[in-house]
Amino acid sequence: MTEDSKKQLIARNAIYHKEPQDLKAFKRTVQNLSVSIDVGDNELVMPPHIEDQQRMFQDKPTTNIKTQNFNIQQSKAWLTPSSAIALSGALAGFLSGVVVCPLDVAKTRLQVQSFYYKQKDTTSLKYKGIFNTLRTIVAEEGVRGLYNGLAPISLGYFPTWMIYFSVYEYCKQNKNSPFINIKSNYGNHALSAITAGLISSTLTNPIWVVKTRLMLQVNQKTSIVVQSIDAEPLKHTNTSIETTRYNGTFDCFKKMYKEEGLKSFYSGLTPTLFGVVHVAIHFPLYEYCKNHIFKIDNRSENNFQNLFLSSCISKMIATAITYPHEIVRTNLQIKDGKVKTLLGVVKYVYNGYGQSHLQGIYKIGNFYKGFGANLVRTVPASMITLISFEYFKNYLCAFTNTS
Repeated sequence: MTEDSKKQLIARNAIYHKEPQDLKAFKRTVQNLSVSIDVGDNELVMPPHIEDQQRMFQDKPTTNIKTQNFNIQQSKAWLTPSSAIALSGALAGFLSGVVVCPLDVAKTRLQVQSFYYKQKDTTSLKYKGIFNTLRTIVAEEGVRGLYNGLAPISLGYFPTWMIYFSVYEYCKQNKNSPFINIKSNYGNHALSAITAGLISSTLTNPIWVVKTRLMLQVNQKTSIVVQSIDAEPLKHTNTSIETTRYNGTFDCFKKMYKEEGLKSFYSGLTPTLFGVVHVAIHFPLYEYCKNHIFKIDNRSENNFQNLFLSSCISKMIATAITYPHEIVRTNLQIKDGKVKTLLGVVKYVYNGYGQSHLQGIYKIGNFYKGFGANLVRTVPASMITLISFEYFKNYLCAFTNTS
């Protein structure tokens, strides 16, 4: 088949292949044809000696060619680019959540222990630092205690990161994105991160409230008094306030809805939404480090090291700036206590619940309780999430039409 004949064949049948990928596949098929074909004015005429063997070129040849190519594409591309990104985000978030769950439990308890945990018959704090907290939990509750809240983490990270990365990648680079025409890379990345954070946080907040409740729940056999937020901090007492026991994730959902109503699942949402400032700092900074400082290249052997440094640096800076909102959010998600307003909790935290020795501007330090433990948790979590996302995305995108 001559080149001119091939061009005529493609030109005549282009109207049947409106999708760019479909037309591209059709052109590739025509270019691979080696048999002689006579091209008439109105139809394709197959030479008699191959007419019976090549019925695919009779009547509506392009329909059959299109169908065959479509089937070939389907067998190779079982994922769309958007589904590959969503699945990559879900897998990355889940992997991160499972690995750092013990640190998340320790961080959560350190954040609220000023008014939530104390030893019986004493006024001393129960947990003293990240490693002491981990040892105490294992000694009193066993290794299982380190994984309180693992089920909601598993249920939560899948949709959270799936939604987040899907929205983030769409807003960042899709031609229909409202931010695609923003000339500043930082502006594009920041607005994309904020949008993704708002959507994912709002949709998954109930799961994280349940996770916080389960992580704060301690074994009934341990010598702990659970004290409400409005009680005098560390007051000497031998009695404990009655608290609801949750026998697992679904039992927690059920009891919260029955005892506190639907509104309880969105406690702490306001500071969480304020917390999108975190991703507005974290992700643009991560993109800048990845693309400009360490210059990530898919062909480079130093990708892991560069991704590691990009994720760690960006996470530590963003966390240092926005950590106070986590303290407020965690305290709002606790059940027991009369202080349920945002301003009320901010006031309690700022004043150190009556036990802080900090004065003046140094009272801001009360918003950084558990900060060290949080860094120990969030930096590895960020590293695992972002690095595994990049690798999952590169691997899964090989199965898409854009590979």
